[in-house]
Formats: sequence, C-alpha cells, structure tokens
Amino acid sequence: MAAIMSKMVHPTREQILRAAEPLFAQHGFGGVTMRSIAKAAGVHLGQLPYHFGTKDALYRAIWSHWISQVEARSLLAEMKPRPDAPREEHLRAVVSAFFDGPGRLMRDPRGRHFVRIMVREALDPASSSRSLLADFILPNAKTFRAACVLV
Repeated sequence: MAAIMSKMVHPTREQILRAAEPLFAQHGFGGVTMRSIAKAAGVHLGQLPYHFGTKDALYRAIWSHWISQVEARSLLAEMKPRPDAPREEHLRAVVSAFFDGPGRLMRDPRGRHFVRIMVREALDPASSSRSLLADFILPNAKTFRAACVLV
C-alpha cells in the first residue's frame, strides 16, 4: 500500500513544484527561498518541508521530473532505425534523439523553465556542490556518447 501511495501525485506537492520552477528559472537556486516558493504556490511554509524536506530536495525533484522526460535510453529507443539500416541512418537516429530531448522541453511551457534552470545551474559557480549536472546530465551524455561509438 505504501508503494502505491508513493507513486500517487499529491496535489499540494505538484502545486509546489509548478510554483518553484519559474522561480528557480528566473532567480537561480541561490536566489529563491522556501518562503518565496510557499507564497508563489499559495501554501503554508510548513508544507514545503513536509513534502520535500529541504530546498535542495525540492530542486532535485524538479530535475528528476524533467530529466525523466528526456532520458537518453527512451529517446534512442524511439528513434531507432531498423537493424539492417546503413550506418549513416543509425548515426542520424542518434543525433535526432539527442536534439529531440531539448526540443521536447522547449515545446512545453514548463519545460522551458527547466531549460533555463539547467543553463543557470551550468553557469552557477556553486553548482558543483549540488552535483546536479553530474547526477542528471552526465549519465544521459554518456548514453548518447556510447550510442555514437556503437554506430
């Protein structure tokens, strides 16, 4: 029963995530407070630690959600050409899958916020302490790189 409950989306949790995304996109991790997120979400400040624990955990939840939408293995599986296709077609499929992920994010208004969040994170000198690029972007990059080598 607990496993089923953990997979269910809690409306307040979703409300908080939706409110936090544009704030992090506009102000970066360091420029956003839990109080500003609670205000934007229209919830009591105590709801944030209840649902996420810390600001870092909330930020990671945003990353986890959006990276799962553009996970390299899934994108590659969708673009996979037939097994007997020429090498060029296989490489074209890998490149298409690579660019399709950001394209999907840019077509979604919330996804656009996440693109801004990723760029801010990449430019933030304090980002290495959060290790989000290493935890979320690097595995996808390695998967695409391996797919190019296999072609």
